[in-house]
Amino acid sequence: MEAGDLPGARKAYDESLTLRRALLDQNPQSAQARRDVAVSLDRVGDAAREAGDLPGARKAYDEGLTLTRALLDQNPQSAQARRDVAVSLNKVGDAAREAGDLQGARKAYDESLTLRRALLAQNPQSAQARRDVALSLDKVGDAATEAGDLQGARKAYDESLTLRRALLAQNPQSAQARRDVAVSLNKVGDAAMAAGDLQGARKAYDESLTLRRALLDQNPQSAQARRDVAVSLNNVGDAAKEAGDLQGARKAYDESLTPTPRTPRPEPTERPSAQGCLRQPRQGR
Repeated sequence: MEAGDLPGARKAYDESLTLRRALLDQNPQSAQARRDVAVSLDRVGDAAREAGDLPGARKAYDEGLTLTRALLDQNPQSAQARRDVAVSLNKVGDAAREAGDLQGARKAYDESLTLRRALLAQNPQSAQARRDVALSLDKVGDAATEAGDLQGARKAYDESLTLRRALLAQNPQSAQARRDVAVSLNKVGDAAMAAGDLQGARKAYDESLTLRRALLDQNPQSAQARRDVAVSLNNVGDAAKEAGDLQGARKAYDESLTPTPRTPRPEPTERPSAQGCLRQPRQGR
């Protein structure tokens, strides 16, 4: 699917699903066989979603959720089963949101967040559990933004940012933790922009840009790092333009066209225009 061969990916995932269904039919009591079918259904749904087949994606995700819920019912103390249900709920929510069903999306995201909060409460030292809660908060915030609930969105994004800052403080050398904080800062900036808080938006965007420049300096050959800097520069430009700083906006936009590391260093050993009152959450931020 990374190579863009969606038909090929769908064919492979469908075949995998057929094989796993057969194994489950042979051993219907097997939790592993049931989980394998759920994983295949998620992949079929992902491929359908990438191809724009939202009904097909939703059908696959819904069946996957049914299976993961059944596994959790059989073993309610299982952290893995709870996490699997949370993942399935997020996928159902994603498909619902893309289809314009914001109420359905929010319901799925809220339930996923509840499960992940419980997992974090059981294991407060778990970086994975904390990161999962932050991700669910982002999704809740995105759905709230699209529904026009700017206050709810900002609250979710702020909490996500707090969690991610804590993760970065625990592991300051982690590129992933730094990138996660930058993503949260952009979302906080988006919510601030939508609410007309240009100063707050610019502050968040500037900090995100600083983090992303540092990541690009550490890995100047990274296409992802370069893209992230370009996104942050566009955000800074949007905020500057809205504030009437056309010169600052032009400078940021110009640099975003050809972002390059200012001081290359040796490689280390590791989701629209701002005009209008409401910006849609952007993917891959």
